[in-house]
Amino acid sequence: MKDLKTLLKGSIPLIEPTRYVKFVVSARSGGPLSLPQPTPASELSCPDCGSTKGFYNLPWDAWSCAEDVCISKWRVQKGPEREPAYKNTIQGIPVGLESANMTSCDQPHQFKEEWIKWAINPISCLVFSGLAGTGKSYASVAILKLFSDCTKKVSRFVNISDLYLQWKLKVKEGHDMDLLLRLIDTELLVIDDVGQKTPTDSFTEFLYLLISKRNDTGKATIVTTNLTYNDMRVLLGDALTSRFTVGKAYKFTGPDRRKQPEW
Repeated sequence: MKDLKTLLKGSIPLIEPTRYVKFVVSARSGGPLSLPQPTPASELSCPDCGSTKGFYNLPWDAWSCAEDVCISKWRVQKGPEREPAYKNTIQGIPVGLESANMTSCDQPHQFKEEWIKWAINPISCLVFSGLAGTGKSYASVAILKLFSDCTKKVSRFVNISDLYLQWKLKVKEGHDMDLLLRLIDTELLVIDDVGQKTPTDSFTEFLYLLISKRNDTGKATIVTTNLTYNDMRVLLGDALTSRFTVGKAYKFTGPDRRKQPEW
């Protein structure tokens, strides 16, 4: 283990006084705190020690205190001594998405600002819609990680095909209600790749109960899909679609970012 102070010494300049930010990082709280409105760095001070000396924290797009007393509270792990902390609170992240982070999301800055704010206090349901390979799953995992860092609460990523197989097995065993209740209780749930194929009526009913109960109990959900809104209505029906789309939808565009085979 090594002090963050040692790693940062002389390597990060102070934030520009005119830079506007929406978050201030608190070492005491373990993450960024939302500001009422975008505020210039010259008007900010540390919520922990009161200092006005700060630097720009790129991963959180936030103002961070540059005083030794605050920097020393953060610890950085050296070497592969332990698994990342998020693995204790996030279930189901695919191996190919373990490196996902908000900084590397190839999406508009406005989107990322909204996602950072949402991840700190997630509500309702977000829909990420777009063609394959446009970064929907990557962005959803980046949000899960930020949520984990800020809240230390349990979250889960599940692909719709894997969920269908789990559900079929639990139905066969007579424990499908256990699966439903466990997913309802998950603080933040990502349902990935909705609309791969037409679901059975029974599985559609399961999804309807899941998202309805999550919405009713204030649990947040992210749905990624290749479908448009109208396509989703045709494939899943109006009732389920209306519950998936109670929150904000984001359209992902651009070329397929996945590596293409050379043949």
